[in-house]
Amino acid sequence: MKTKIYILSLLVLLVSCKKYDSSEIDQSEIKQYYTVKYYSATNTTAVFAYFIKGSYNRVYLNAPATVSYNGVELQYNQFANSYTAIFNGDVSNGQFVYKNNSGQQYTNNAYQLQPIGFGGNFNMYIDQTSPFSIGLGISQYTNDGSNIKLNFANKNFNAHNSYNGYTINISPSEMQDINKGFYIGNFIRTRQLNLQQSTGAGGTITQEYIGQNMSIQVY
Repeated sequence: MKTKIYILSLLVLLVSCKKYDSSEIDQSEIKQYYTVKYYSATNTTAVFAYFIKGSYNRVYLNAPATVSYNGVELQYNQFANSYTAIFNGDVSNGQFVYKNNSGQQYTNNAYQLQPIGFGGNFNMYIDQTSPFSIGLGISQYTNDGSNIKLNFANKNFNAHNSYNGYTINISPSEMQDINKGFYIGNFIRTRQLNLQQSTGAGGTITQEYIGQNMSIQVY
């Protein structure tokens, strides 16, 4: 029953959302949303940009409007439903430039996140029936407004900051819908920044540092 309600709600949302070309609406109504993801396993950086009018309505850029990152114009990707680009190396310290149809330009900077010193040959074993806790150490702490989470089996477990650094606690009840077996997981540092320049409509910059792949066994 819950699944049917969820699907119905999703269909209503999709039907109710409108799509706009950037040239046909008031430029001051366009919200800017940017994402920068660095994948340490592949040493690549993926960037995304999308634009919204109102709460959900996508805005698609048409000439002369453009969006770029570090001087590279982002191209629309239908699968991501965003303007995207992939770069070699860690270029998470970068700059978005959005030029709208009125010729106004908005510049917003992303700042590099501190690396996460776990992963690679690091293995983790989690008993489904017992509380699990792992301390990431004070060396992982930073006051840059970021948070850390553990991601595996399509679930996120947020770390809590304490006097000795970050700690991730997982209770047996949180493991009930995860099957026993082997998974690939990552520690992820995340941060959300306010825009430095915008039309006033709003938007954000989201950043992620995705740590090395590691093996997780649930037993």
